[in-house]
Amino acid sequence: MNNIIFAIGGYELLDDIAHLWLKLNKLHREVSTHFSHQFAEISFEKRKKHFNEKSSNDNLRVEIARNRENSEPIGYCISSIKDTVAWRFGEIESLYLEPEFRKLGIGAIFMENSLDWMDSKKVERKVLGIGVGNESTLGFYARFNFYPRTTILEQRIT
Repeated sequence: MNNIIFAIGGYELLDDIAHLWLKLNKLHREVSTHFSHQFAEISFEKRKKHFNEKSSNDNLRVEIARNRENSEPIGYCISSIKDTVAWRFGEIESLYLEPEFRKLGIGAIFMENSLDWMDSKKVERKVLGIGVGNESTLGFYARFNFYPRTTILEQRIT
């Protein structure tokens, strides 16, 4: 873990993790049972636009883990906060680690830091979503008390 350095910021860091986001999107396309075509339609630029809309009022947090030896990003976590009429909620929007850096505690650091940030912002609810086909991550998120609450079905247009 000594060979990992972390950077925290906002929208300005997104371009640094574009190649990692594309790997996560590819994974979702490969494991998605019914909606792989939708992942193929989502570009990084579309996601950046989505994050830009959330970046006002310091409500977007981007954390990057870098390999100390070459400063290359090896993982990231994007979190956001949204105010609604009913509550203020935080969302872990996207989290990815290169396979060779998994199971070293980096993902846990991302989660703890994001959840602490949400707590400091007085978030009342915290959510995250995983795509069907990526259920292997449920155990990881359960370590942080995230559990399935609702299953949302979407009509697939053929």
